[in-house]
This record gives sequence, C-alpha cells and structure tokens, in this order.
Amino acid sequence: MKKLAAVIALICACYFPVSAQVQEADTLPYLKYPVLPTFEILMEDSSTKFSTYYIPDGRPVIFMYFSPDCGHCFDIAQQLLAHKDDLGKTRIYMVTPMSLAGIKDFSAKLNLKKHKNITIGKDYQFFCINFYGIKTFPFVAVYDVNKKLIQAFPGKLTVEDVIKAVDRAR
Repeated sequence: MKKLAAVIALICACYFPVSAQVQEADTLPYLKYPVLPTFEILMEDSSTKFSTYYIPDGRPVIFMYFSPDCGHCFDIAQQLLAHKDDLGKTRIYMVTPMSLAGIKDFSAKLNLKKHKNITIGKDYQFFCINFYGIKTFPFVAVYDVNKKLIQAFPGKLTVEDVIKAVDRAR
C-alpha cells in the first residue's frame, strides 16, 4: 500500500507542474484582454507620472519592456531608431522596472529626447511583468490604431518583425 501511495504521489508531482505551465501561457492577461492596458510609468524626472490611459487612438503603438543593462535591448532600440522613417507615425513606449539612473543613461546614449514619438519611463508598480508574463528582455508588443494587440514578441525578435506588425497595425 505504501508503494502505491508513493507511485501516485510521484505521478501527481510530475503531472501538476506541467499542466500549470501550459495553463499559464493560455491565461496571461494580455492574451485574455488584448487591449493596451492602463498603468502608470514614472518619467525620467522622477516626479512626473504618465498613464497609458492618455495614449490617444489613431497611431500604432510599440510597447517595449527592456532593461537598461541588456545589450539586446539596446540593439533593438538602436535599430528601431534607424527605421524612424518606417515608424515616424508610431508611438513608442519604452518601459523598464529598473532604476531611473539606468533609464537616464539608456536614454542619453540613444539621444531619445530628440524623438517626440518616444516615451521612456519606469514601471514603478511592476505591473507589466505580471500582465505580460515577462521572463526575458526585451519584450515587445505592437498595438493598432485603436490600441488592440496585433502581435507580441515575448522572446527573440527582429526589428523587421516589429515593422511588419506595425504595418499590419495601420
């Protein structure tokens, strides 16, 4: 009887973690509610907050969750800037859970202040990590002119893929 109980316990231990992982991917909030969520970001000046509620309709939105220390994030941001002609009428929101000092350094290296369509700030409430289920950087989501999700890139991505998604968002 003890052997049977041990076998049942082993089967349960192996089965339930796998089923929980599969369910998690299917129930991520951004997939259940494919509209740009409302949350606040803390701006570089450390006192101004911006709510995504105030992002107007009418232009595609690129949402990029990044780390200022991530080389791939820096490369993707650089490539997005290099395609400014393709993305000129797109609003880009770069958000990170990391320090404001890191944000300022990242922004200065890329000279982001000269781009009026780019907003950068801190996810000070750590909203995005749970909403998008973010496990790696960068995470990019593209929304259409009505703030509906077109495509998310939760892992490996290229700027060409993002531009294709923006084209579909128009």
